[in-house]
Amino acid sequence: GTKVTNNIQTCGAPDLCVNGSLNMGTVKVTTNTKCCSTDLCNTQKLPELPQQPPNGRSCYTCSDSSCSGTVSCTGNETRCINAT
Repeated sequence: GTKVTNNIQTCGAPDLCVNGSLNMGTVKVTTNTKCCSTDLCNTQKLPELPQQPPNGRSCYTCSDSSCSGTVSCTGNETRCINAT
C-alpha cells in the first residue's frame, strides 16, 4: 500500500490530544499528538508512531456496500467500532 505522512499544526479541543490508530481495512490512520496551551507553542515536528504487532483481535470492516470483511487489529486497538 501507499504510505502518506502529514504533519498537522493547528488549534484543537483538549480531548483530541491522544495517540493511537484506527484500522479501517483499506486505510490505517495513526496519530502521534503533543498538545500545549500557550500561544504559538506547537512548533515541534513529531516522529511517527512505531508499527505495532498484531494483538489477536479482529473486527468487521466495510468495502463498497458490504461490511462482511475482517481486519486484524494491532497494538492497543482493542475495540471494534461502528461509525458514520
